[in-house]
Amino acid sequence: MANTYPSEFLNTLEVSGMPSHKLSFKIGAPVMLLRNLDPSVGLCNGTCLIIRRFMMRIVKAEIITGKGAGNVAFIPRIKFISICKEAISFVPSLCDDY
Repeated sequence: MANTYPSEFLNTLEVSGMPSHKLSFKIGAPVMLLRNLDPSVGLCNGTCLIIRRFMMRIVKAEIITGKGAGNVAFIPRIKFISICKEAISFVPSLCDDY
């Protein structure tokens, strides 16, 4: 599919159930984790956080729900790479291009 259509066009598509190509956040915005990053410190699926600062490859956020409420968390920026051209499946990897 990527060979057939230019990436600029693919980035404009909005598919139900898939996040937008680019997400924009503001400092102070509440966010919710959608995957378990580190359950031992309270970074679980469904945990709510408030964004406090953006750094080169890290987002500093304050946990506001769950067992880690009140703690500060440093979350790596993650990009998703398709592993199969036929199916929609992704593998998270640390982001190097920010």
